[in-house]
Amino acid sequence: MENITDALKMAAFVLLFLGALTIGVTTLSQARTASEAILYTKDEKNYYSFVDEDNYYNSSAGYYKTSRVVGIDTIIPTIYRYYKEKFRVEFLDKDGLTKLNIVALLDNNGNKLNTAVNFFDASDSHEINNSLIAGNQNNIKDYVDRFVKFVLLDQYKGATFYEKLKVTEEQEENPAVPDANKTQKRTIIYQLKD
Repeated sequence: MENITDALKMAAFVLLFLGALTIGVTTLSQARTASEAILYTKDEKNYYSFVDEDNYYNSSAGYYKTSRVVGIDTIIPTIYRYYKEKFRVEFLDKDGLTKLNIVALLDNNGNKLNTAVNFFDASDSHEINNSLIAGNQNNIKDYVDRFVKFVLLDQYKGATFYEKLKVTEEQEENPAVPDANKTQKRTIIYQLKD
């Protein structure tokens, strides 16, 4: 009789152990599901919507199809960064084709010189009083300071512009250079808004 009693006790403990193990696994599974749900809602990348590149980039023209409306407060920091980040900033008139010749070369007093250009480009140099401003960061900063003060804040203070980004590939003069060595040139275009 004792053997049967001991066998029943052992069977009861095995059933109790299996029940406890089942409850433990179920609880851990529910905790894992809850933690995954919480982490999913906290991760901002889950709310990103990815679009096909063809929807926003015209590869044949090298233009991004999207643009935004910006004011002078957005243009000023971009102009101050053009030389250091090696991109080009262009200004266009309302039609989007005519160059807006607002980037007039200025002397130290803010007087316009005879030459007028419509872009800032780190690879092109501008001449002021027979001295090139490219290559000398202090001269470039001084020139941009005068441009912001005497042109942007004076003539286009309340104006708004469409900002567009154009990316072109430039290849070195040597045609034997493979395509992998092409560099991309970013151009930020500001088109005067109506």
